[in-house]
Formats: sequence, C-alpha cells, structure tokens
Amino acid sequence: MKNNKAKLIFIGILTLISLYVSVPTFIYFLQSKEVKADKEAVRNKIPGFFIKDNLIKLGLDLQGGLQLVLGVNTDEAVANRLSMMAPEVMDWAKKENVNIAKARLSNDKNSLEIDYGDSGAAGRIALSKEYKDLTRVSEKGNIAFYQYKSSELKEIKESALTNAVRVVKKRVDATGTSDTSVVPRGSDTIIVQMPGFNDPEQAKSLLGRTAQLKFKLVDETFTGFGALAGKLPDGVELVEQLVANQSTFPTLVGENESVLTELAKPFIKEGQELIYKTTDLAGGKTRFTAYVLKEQTLLTGEEVANSSVGQDGVSMQPEVILTMTAAGGRKFAQITGDNVNKLLAIILDDRIMSAPNLQTKISNGVASISMGGLNYNEVYDEATELSLVLKSGALPAKIEVLEERSVGASLGPSLATQGIKSVMLGLLFVFGFMVFYYRRPGIIACVALLLNGIFL
Repeated sequence: MKNNKAKLIFIGILTLISLYVSVPTFIYFLQSKEVKADKEAVRNKIPGFFIKDNLIKLGLDLQGGLQLVLGVNTDEAVANRLSMMAPEVMDWAKKENVNIAKARLSNDKNSLEIDYGDSGAAGRIALSKEYKDLTRVSEKGNIAFYQYKSSELKEIKESALTNAVRVVKKRVDATGTSDTSVVPRGSDTIIVQMPGFNDPEQAKSLLGRTAQLKFKLVDETFTGFGALAGKLPDGVELVEQLVANQSTFPTLVGENESVLTELAKPFIKEGQELIYKTTDLAGGKTRFTAYVLKEQTLLTGEEVANSSVGQDGVSMQPEVILTMTAAGGRKFAQITGDNVNKLLAIILDDRIMSAPNLQTKISNGVASISMGGLNYNEVYDEATELSLVLKSGALPAKIEVLEERSVGASLGPSLATQGIKSVMLGLLFVFGFMVFYYRRPGIIACVALLLNGIFL
C-alpha cells in the first residue's frame, strides 16, 4: 500500500512538472491567428512565472522562416587543391634531385603546370610514379599540364560538398535557430531551412561568407610600380613598404580599386598575383594598398584547428588568434623558418588582412589576424564574427545564394489550430469508445494515454 502511495505521489509530481512546462504551448494554441503570427505578442500573453520560450517547435511550413538554396563551386575546390600541390611537387623534386624548374597552377586554374627544364622524359617518369592520382593532359615543349584522374576528381568534389554542408550546419546552429535543416541536393547544391528566422541579409552574410584563409608570400623583390613614379593620376600614390631586413619595395595606394588595378595590370607577371589590403577611413571611405604576391598558396584554413578573439599587445585593438592543427603547426613552422625576413600575407576572401614581417621561426602553431578599423566596438564585433566563421570551418570553395525564399507564418497558425482541433476530436472519439466498450479498464487506459501525452 505504501509502495502504491509513493508511486502515485511520484506520478502526481511528474504530472505537475509536465503541465508547468507545457502551459506556454497550451496558451499559444488558445490565441487568435494574428497573435500566433507575432512571436513577441505570444511571449507577452504568457505569465512571467512560466518559461516564455518553452513553446512547441513548429517547422518551416507552420512557423514560417527562411529557405536558402546555396550553390557550391566545387571546381574552385579542385583548383585550390592543385595550387597547394605546386609547392609540394617542388619540395619533392628538391629531395629526390629531380630537375623541375617550376610548378604552378595554370592560368585557366584547371590544371597543374610543370616546367621540367633539362630533366625531360626522366622528370615526367619520376613524377608519374610519385603522383599516381595525376594524369598528363597536354604538353608544350618542356612544359606539361596535369589534372586529377576522374576518380580523384569525383572524390575531391564530393568532399568539398560534404565539408560545405558541415560548415554551413555549424554556422546555422551558431545563430541559435532550432529545428534547422541543412541537406545536400545533387552534386553542388545545399538546401538550408531556418524556421522562425526572418532576417535574410544576416543569414546570407553569415552563410555566404567563404572565409577562405590563405597564406602567401609577398614578392618584395617586385619593383615594377617604380616605373609609375611621376605618372600617377590624382588620388594615387607610391608608398614604400619596409621589410624586416630593412629593404623596401613600392606599393600603389588609393581609394579607387579599379583605377589601381588598371595601373598595376601591365606589371603583373606570370607566377605573381595582385591582392589588396583595405583600411577604413573617416567618412566611410576605404583606402586600398596593392600588394604583389607570389602565386603559390603555402597554407590554407584547412590547417586551422581553432580561433578566438584577443587583443593586440601594441595597438590594443581586437585581433583574431588562429591555432593550427598538429600537421598545420609543423607546416607553419617550416614556412616561417624558411622565410625569415620576408612578408607573409594572411589572406581572407581575396583580401589581405595583415602582412607581418617574419622575424623568426614560429614553432607554437599560433598566428594572428589584425583587424584594423576606427571604431573599437565595430572592430570587436567584426573580429567576433570572423572568429565564429573560422571556428566553424572555412568553406572549401565559394558558395553563392541561388535561391532565397521567405516563408510567411500567416498560414502556419491556422494549420496548427486545425491540426489541434482534429487531434482533440479524434481523442474524444477514442476515449468515448474505450469507456463505452471496456468500462473501467477503458478509463484507466484513457488516463494513461492522457498522461503519456502530457509527459511527451
């Protein structure tokens, strides 16, 4: 008897707790269609001693929200992989005493261009044995062009899509939106559904940001811009940049990016790349500094294990601290050790974030991105968002929003109310039949079913 009493007390307490947690949902369904469509109005209807946000979670079709169709540029993922392979091939050739004059990504960015110099056929044979996933597609004199074999190509593209889904999912989860859906469709498309999220611009800013992080060397031996001295239009100037070994090299500086690009274009040679560093000025203006970089990518965001927001010890401005993976840390140590007294550009989405002097080898696998900017709070918010994006992972390739659809919630509350009415009517028929046919056991079964529903 005491045992049964304890059970009843336990069930009673559990029922009260379940009812308390469920009251906000009951209140929601008692409201008019207009109130249900306004999330803040629903919150105001719930008394303060209840958990206001503890409502039943409605899907995109009932609650409304945002649906995005994202396209993943898997061809760019292949190009990135080929670009990373170029320095790897040169390192291999050096160790194996294979005479390869140059390895780089081709101008059309879909093949690896290798100049065999004097090695000729011997070099081709040695490379084919070492890199079995590459196939030679064409050649011109001592220069041969390589692409990935079809099986490897398929694997790279599938991996790019899978990684993009993972990254997008992490970024969506970081918004705090519940019951989201991120699923791949086809070979290069992702469907994102965010119930209750009604800010398309914020979503596109967060999800569409590629956050492609690359480390490349500044070509401080480039002096081509010096030929423009005395011939520059108004608003453009030559600025000498200092390298750690006290040498300098000229850069173009101005507020019009397209003008700078036209001026610089004739001087950019094969194996070089023009990328800008931007600086915010008063009045909403931006200053562009044109750097010429060596084309080879030395390190990418794939080697970054974590990121956080810190503070620069000199300027006291917010900065993003990058912590490398174990393999990335070893690679970063080798890069910095081999390039002391040179400038290493940290590039995010085709913009130079900073280009520090490498004064010594960095063995702890930690790098930092200086944010710059005039307003501390704005810079801090930007650093926080960048850290979040990098922590969730850099996208393996650029994505673009192919389709955007905002789903209104006006139809949802009506459908939800109709669903509740149909469920209640069905339960009444079931309860009536159970009590009529089974009598007392039917009543017990109905109570058990009702309690089970409350608990759920």
